[in-house]
Amino acid sequence: ALADARAALAAAGGAWHRLCVACRVVRPVRAKHCAVLGRCVHLYDHRCPWVGATIGGGNRPLFLLFVALELFAAALAAVIAVARLRDAAAAAAAAPDLPAIETATRSALLAGAFLIVDLVALLPVAALAATHAHQVSVALTTNEAVNRHRYPYLRDGDSRFTNPHDAGCAANWRAALRRETGPPGPGDREMLLLGGVGRGSSAV
Repeated sequence: ALADARAALAAAGGAWHRLCVACRVVRPVRAKHCAVLGRCVHLYDHRCPWVGATIGGGNRPLFLLFVALELFAAALAAVIAVARLRDAAAAAAAAPDLPAIETATRSALLAGAFLIVDLVALLPVAALAATHAHQVSVALTTNEAVNRHRYPYLRDGDSRFTNPHDAGCAANWRAALRRETGPPGPGDREMLLLGGVGRGSSAV
């Protein structure tokens, strides 16, 4: 088992930081151990509390779709609320008597309250969508964006940030919307159990 471990690490260029003690594997580049799942996840992005799942190469396209739909739903709700406010204001202006004015005012208050609540949800969702859109555009995961200083493959010989996975915005989006179920590069084929039975890696 020790000989196998040394061979795997040699194939990985002696990258000891890629050794996962918990799973007993040499992690592929861009993989990370998820403590909640108890295994390494390929193209690990983050653990999302809102969907109750770890986001990785296998489900990142669905997560991006989820964020896009959330943004669309919140934006559409805001547009509808503004339209209701405008209609209520017009109804109040044209109301012939006090009861009609009171009805229009109640409608305006309800629409206004709904709009405030919706904006409270819309702004964070918009920020989340913008963040992930930027990360996809530059071929970074959330984990890499936050912990870029920890990964040697994101630094050049002068310790400056570089991203060898960035193939251009369009290509990056095509890659992000494609389900990655395993290590993509020939340099990652040394995914080797270090003796015994490990829990291995998952695309999620």
